[in-house]
Amino acid sequence: LMLASLVDVSAGSGLTAKLENGLTPEKHLPETMVGGVALFDFDRDGKLDVFLANGAPQPGLKKTGPRYWNRLYRNTGNGKFVDVTERAGVQGVGFDIGAAAGDFDNDGFPDLFVAVVRSNALYRNRGDGTFEDVTAKAGLGTTGKWAVAGGWFDMDNDGDLDLFVVNYVQWDPAKELLCGETVRTYCHPKHYAPEPNTLYRNNGDGTFTDVSVESGIAAHPSKGMGLAFGDADGDGLLDVFVTNDTQPNSLFRNEGGGRFREMGGPAGVAFNDDGRAL
Repeated sequence: LMLASLVDVSAGSGLTAKLENGLTPEKHLPETMVGGVALFDFDRDGKLDVFLANGAPQPGLKKTGPRYWNRLYRNTGNGKFVDVTERAGVQGVGFDIGAAAGDFDNDGFPDLFVAVVRSNALYRNRGDGTFEDVTAKAGLGTTGKWAVAGGWFDMDNDGDLDLFVVNYVQWDPAKELLCGETVRTYCHPKHYAPEPNTLYRNNGDGTFTDVSVESGIAAHPSKGMGLAFGDADGDGLLDVFVTNDTQPNSLFRNEGGGRFREMGGPAGVAFNDDGRAL
């Protein structure tokens, strides 16, 4: 039996980003998360490029300079990367956590969604090495929710990509909880209420409609962390699996017609804190 081995080749690769979480003595909960990654060929040269999401100062959640910028590295081949963040225009504004690449406008160039604490960001790939911030135009602006991840999938088989956003807990920097008797500590997620995930339907004209309520997604608030898509029941429609923190995982079965049913328990993928299927 031969075991594969991995070698750290980051030194000399050009991948020099240092992630920042805005650490403070107040122990704001978002400080515990930072650093989502997306690998995608943004310039269609056949090589995967690297996008890194980065944080922001607490509790303002706004980037104040290059140390907090997101980073986009263009793959030049032979294990080398060049930082093209500023030229590309994807530095970001807020406390960015997750990232997902997908061609939402079907122009052949992958675009970029960024999950942000209390907001979202959508960057349209212009195809010339730069991106346009179309967040407001697309209808994905300030949400007040703590987004941690996102994913593109065609939920209705209409030929364009829809967007599923995984949200974490209900958190307000102005009402941060205090934990720790003698020494300030980060509060356990159990002290925060869960947040419903968000589902956006692609309207095919560069805009999206929030269909979380009518789809049934909003009826199941949770403390989401990640997601994956797949046709779990072989009916030709993509289903959504969401991993949750301190709560059972969720499996949303796509029933067609824009409706989803949560089936984590019956499917045997909803686990409790002891790792037992519910």
